[in-house]
Amino acid sequence: MNSSEIVKFHTWKELSKTTSICVLLLTVILVFGNLSKYESVLLIAFEHSPFALFKLTLLIIPYALSIAIPFGYSLALSFVVGKWSNFREIDALRCLGQSSYQLFLPVLTFSFPLCLLVLFASLQWGPTNRNKFDEYRENLVWENISSVMEESGEISIPIGKEQDLFSNSALDSLTSLKGEEIERVTISAQVAGKNIWKYLRICFHNKGEQIQLVVNAQKAEVSRLISQGILNLKLMDIDFEPSMSEKGFFGEQDSLYVSVRELKEPLAFKISQGKKQNLKRVGFLPLCDLANSSPDKKEKRMAKGIISKNLALGLSPAFVAILIIPLATRVGKKDATQSLFLGIILCVGYFSTGTIAQNLLSDSSYSYFSWWLPNLFCLIPVIWRS
Repeated sequence: MNSSEIVKFHTWKELSKTTSICVLLLTVILVFGNLSKYESVLLIAFEHSPFALFKLTLLIIPYALSIAIPFGYSLALSFVVGKWSNFREIDALRCLGQSSYQLFLPVLTFSFPLCLLVLFASLQWGPTNRNKFDEYRENLVWENISSVMEESGEISIPIGKEQDLFSNSALDSLTSLKGEEIERVTISAQVAGKNIWKYLRICFHNKGEQIQLVVNAQKAEVSRLISQGILNLKLMDIDFEPSMSEKGFFGEQDSLYVSVRELKEPLAFKISQGKKQNLKRVGFLPLCDLANSSPDKKEKRMAKGIISKNLALGLSPAFVAILIIPLATRVGKKDATQSLFLGIILCVGYFSTGTIAQNLLSDSSYSYFSWWLPNLFCLIPVIWRS
């Protein structure tokens, strides 16, 4: 085995070990960070079965890897090159006649397989699995409604501004209840079947947790519009008791009861995001079709921007290596740990530059190249030497 092969073997061994550790740590952090956005769903999954929680975790891993691999490799490369420089291994190899090109060619060749893996993760593997994650999360929410109602006898639904889109005109006209005053709705039922709930009590709470309206119903037909994330309750044999006082439902007030047989429109509550198309959850080939033939110009531009961004991030390991090698060699001579901080700074700078460029160029014809700017900045050492 000649000296070049020894250098290549040693380089690949060091980078493989350090990159694996960095990528693993970043993947765990990113997976935990993404799952923490859905705390209520995680509780549902945990109560449903350990497998459900395990499946959610597996589905989010490819998305996390698309970010963890390039940034983890950058940190690993900074630390390894800095360590070589600090231990004078680079100086020793140069004394043996190894040129700078021979020293760092193994580093560049090591980055190419990583580029292929990141491209696959960011363009196809990550988006499709993230879409499956969203679908499975929605299914858990819907499957859990009747079971929670049956076990605890009550569910609580937070009311946002988007609920105005599903307000019931008959309810508003009878109670003069404005949607923006309602913060939360609690629904309880003595009997909760899959499609029929019996003996319901629905309480509408304002921001101060005061009950503004109580609706009692003998029976409700339950239907779910999963694509829109809407729960429909068609109430029958209904009694309304609105609050007529600013002190709330339990304040001193004159009671007012309104009884009706049924409402013309069902009560509709938005309890999930629904299955809206998200271009960031679309695979590579369908996304290319949208970028080329979508009649919606905004959608077409967005699809091209996502493809361009993922391509830039996918090739970032090779570009970042060109910048890190000379910088980490200089910084690491004094202290190898300083080169690790250099890697962190470069990762933050790369992401910040891409994000700022995307925001500044979002409305221009150059928006597709915003995430290529950090890659071009990585070529500064090559341009400087030439």
